Amino acid sequence: MNFDILFFVNSIFLGMAFSANAFAFCLKHGNKYKDLDVKQTNFYSGIYTLVQFGLAFFGCILAYIFIKIFPAFESMVPGISVVLLLYVGGKLFLSAYRWSEPNSEETITLSNKVIALQGVACSIDTISVGFVFYYYGLARALLGCFIMAIFNFIICKQGFFHGKNFGVYRTQRGYVLGGVILVIIGIELFIKGIFM
Repeated sequence: MNFDILFFVNSIFLGMAFSANAFAFCLKHGNKYKDLDVKQTNFYSGIYTLVQFGLAFFGCILAYIFIKIFPAFESMVPGISVVLLLYVGGKLFLSAYRWSEPNSEETITLSNKVIALQGVACSIDTISVGFVFYYYGLARALLGCFIMAIFNFIICKQGFFHGKNFGVYRTQRGYVLGGVILVIIGIELFIKGIFM
């Protein structure tokens, strides 16, 4: 499979969708710590981004190894991708449905360790993109993960900015948008799997 515009569009949208949870954390931290400066928000956004990038590319390696060990599953990769994306998209919709305004008295301690752990918690699902990028090969998957990481960083920065200036009311919208994007990409992969 060669590079095409859809590869770049999907990489961008996957980066946006899988950033929904990180966006929610950044909104919350920005709302609680309004004195965070640009250097701090860059650093914390960078941690979220590195974790997401690492887990996404780890997922690509796992998918590649899995198919090499079990080649019979290669024909099922489009179906696996669809199921995983619909599952994660559904989880984001559920998060939007269950979302409630955080307690303003809640104690949030910001540290590198806390941000890294939150990064793992909100990016663990990005392992599933390994099956989305499988047909592009590891080198192109690396590029796709890098594109995702760029948009994750931008969205995390926006989360801190909006949290500091507007509060946390945008959290629900982030979850819904992320869910919609993943479901659309899942449907697109399903259609490509049938007709291509």
